[in-house]
Amino acid sequence: MYKILININYYHVNKLNKKNNEGNIITLLASISDFFTVIIPNILKIFTDHNDKKHELAMMDHQIKIQKSSINQRLEKIKINSESAQIKTLYNTFQSDII
Repeated sequence: MYKILININYYHVNKLNKKNNEGNIITLLASISDFFTVIIPNILKIFTDHNDKKHELAMMDHQIKIQKSSINQRLEKIKINSESAQIKTLYNTFQSDII
């Protein structure tokens, strides 16, 4: 009689263990999927943030080149205006016969 009860209990315990193992596997899979659903957006955020910063640096470099070019153009204009003023003064002096 005890042997039959032990076998029945063993059978029920094995059934419960199998259900628990299946539950554990489902829990494990759910945990893994939760982990990836949290980590993937963070990885994408880091990647897009890196690309945004890279783009901003490229734009800053481009702006620096444009500003250097603009400064060079202004310096050239100032130089030309200075030379033209000197030439104009020399011409006026030449016209007035003062040497």
